[in-house]
Amino acid sequence: MLVNTHLLKLKLLMVLTILIFTTNSEAQNWSLKQCIDTALVHNKTLKIAQGDIEIANERNKEAKSGLVPKLYGNVDYRYYTDLPYQLLPASVFGGPAGVYKEAQFGVPHNLNANLTLDVPLYNPQAIGAITVSKRAKELNQIQFQQTEEQVVFDVSNLYYNAQLVSNQIVFIKNGLSNSEKLLSNIQLLYSQQMVKGTDVDKIKLQQSQLNTQLSKANAQLQQILNLLKLQLGITPSRPITIEETFSTSSEVVKYTSKPTSDILLFNTKEHAIDISRNNLF
Repeated sequence: MLVNTHLLKLKLLMVLTILIFTTNSEAQNWSLKQCIDTALVHNKTLKIAQGDIEIANERNKEAKSGLVPKLYGNVDYRYYTDLPYQLLPASVFGGPAGVYKEAQFGVPHNLNANLTLDVPLYNPQAIGAITVSKRAKELNQIQFQQTEEQVVFDVSNLYYNAQLVSNQIVFIKNGLSNSEKLLSNIQLLYSQQMVKGTDVDKIKLQQSQLNTQLSKANAQLQQILNLLKLQLGITPSRPITIEETFSTSSEVVKYTSKPTSDILLFNTKEHAIDISRNNLF
């Protein structure tokens, strides 16, 4: 009986440890880098763009198969239960002229097999299809890069907006705290007939306005967090908190003179149109 009690206590301790660890992991603040890394893996739009790249790769392989030698095989088996009759002149077998005799030729089993090797020496349509599919593949890769850049921008924008609203909520709460202290002092002065009743009403009105602003800010923060969860690809019911302090990076940003994804996308589309137009002639 003592052993069972010890095991029960051990199980309860393990369950409590798991619950505490889960609670702490859920309550951990999400940094901007964690949000971006999560979005780059689980964002639905990025997954669709990745699927488009895979489809373009398969189409490119399909176009290349047009220049691959092909071997065709054909087998034809026939079984005749009753061989067809042919009429032959009886004079062939030494019979009288003008008389015909039925005769059967062949065997009941008939098997034919043939192989055909198709080697394309020059196929301009297949070559054009390969070039078009290659350009389409490059186009999808650039579109994926463009989508990735947009996701990073949207996540960063939502994250900083959430930080801004969070700090606004803190500021409003501090204003409410100061307003409550001021109302307590004004009410004390009013009880001593040192201030007017309108002064008390002004403080109460200010409190009401601050409560309205706090309610709007909380609703706005929740809306921003829901949009952020959508970008991260996580469920809306999952709790998420962000860092309330603004972080500035001291790293030096190195700019490279390479074309943007918009320019690459435009150039790739232009080349694809030129190739498709040349294939028509």
